[in-house]
Amino acid sequence: MKTAYSTLMFISALSLPAIGAECPAQNFEDFAYDFMEHADIQKRYTQLPLRVVQGSGDPDIAPTEEMMTAAQLDFPIVENHATRTQLGYLYVIEDPLTIRFFTAGTGVLIRYKFQQLDSCWQLIAKEDDSM
Repeated sequence: MKTAYSTLMFISALSLPAIGAECPAQNFEDFAYDFMEHADIQKRYTQLPLRVVQGSGDPDIAPTEEMMTAAQLDFPIVENHATRTQLGYLYVIEDPLTIRFFTAGTGVLIRYKFQQLDSCWQLIAKEDDSM
């Protein structure tokens, strides 16, 4: 019994890097959904430092831009379905490789921009133009 357990542990350990190296989805729409729902996917597929642009809601005031490290970011960066529903957030997947969050009538507008790298995507910027 001990030998079978050791062999199983050894095989499982060999499989982990291969599983982790694969993109969680074959197309951007499915990837975007997985990204929104899982903080661990967000951590793995966020380019660091992350470009974060914060608008003021006033067209006369220039937005601020910051490059944020992992230590400065709070994960999840994108709220999951339950939290989005509670906040009244709607989202649209746009070209090129962008998830746009908004709420009807409140002025919330946040864009998450991605870039394709190799066979997967990376979050490269968060732009908050909320009023």
